[in-house]
Amino acid sequence: MPAHENISYSLQNVENSLDLAQVQSAEEEPDTQHRTNDIDTSVMEELMPASVIVNENNEMVRSYGDCSKFLSIPVGAATLDIFMLIRDDLKIASSIVLRDARKTNQRVVYESVPVQLERESEFISIVAQPISDHSGSETGLMAISFVREKEKLAEIFVSIKWILLQRNVFPIWNTN
Repeated sequence: MPAHENISYSLQNVENSLDLAQVQSAEEEPDTQHRTNDIDTSVMEELMPASVIVNENNEMVRSYGDCSKFLSIPVGAATLDIFMLIRDDLKIASSIVLRDARKTNQRVVYESVPVQLERESEFISIVAQPISDHSGSETGLMAISFVREKEKLAEIFVSIKWILLQRNVFPIWNTN
């Protein structure tokens, strides 16, 4: 019976052309080994600021870090539309940074965006970054990050770049 993470599947009356020995050896991992994707995700969750990946239709396909201060689930019908999820006070700045990054196909950073977080006023940076595949081709995906001023932007980008390189996903880095 194949398993995917915590979900088990049962296939009855279905012929399986896979060699049983190959399936068993792939599923048997020593307790001391960790799956690379689990480690990558864990590191990204810890190091990344609140970030989301959106597709060409502005639908969120993945989130990283604690996004709860910048995104919320609206009342009513479920949606992945990023502009229905982003806080009202950040929608305009997020829309502009995303538009500019798509237009230039380069990372765009808007700094010193005022926001009320945890009962205090502070400034954040909103970063939009196009994501290309391992061959450098455009994917139509964009990363949007909400970086609190107390986070170190350069260290975060180095960490993100290393993890994405490990996954054979190459963001288009603006070196200017």
